[in-house]
Amino acid sequence: MNNVIVINGKPLSGVEGPLVKVPMLELYKTEIEVDGIRQDAIIDTGAQVFVLCDESAMTMTDEEKLDFIMNGKIQTSSPACKEVTVSFGSISRKLEACRSSDRNAKANENGRRGGYVYNLLGYSFFEGHRIQFDFKHGKFIME
Repeated sequence: MNNVIVINGKPLSGVEGPLVKVPMLELYKTEIEVDGIRQDAIIDTGAQVFVLCDESAMTMTDEEKLDFIMNGKIQTSSPACKEVTVSFGSISRKLEACRSSDRNAKANENGRRGGYVYNLLGYSFFEGHRIQFDFKHGKFIME
């Protein structure tokens, strides 16, 4: 695996999506589709698996999601993984998606609560692609 960070590099010519800072957190989100439904996802380059948010979180505002991350409670459950199709523009991949409430999930409480309200998009989706964070223009690019 080649992991290279390029600062102020030439823009990639791939699929573009919004790059939006999540209020009060040092995290960025973009738009994806999960089984054809548009959703937000935190870009988590360290995540080895795709974490699927809880359906109840899809109607929450960013402020409500932040409050849940800071103060919410999750009841852990037995393993709850399923196959989903994740798309970022024209790039699609079938992934095994796990819930952050899965008692086997390797995450601290803040990570669990974050994955409960936001999808976590990581290496399992990015594998084999180059990604770019264009902070100046507010774009997340993948080719």
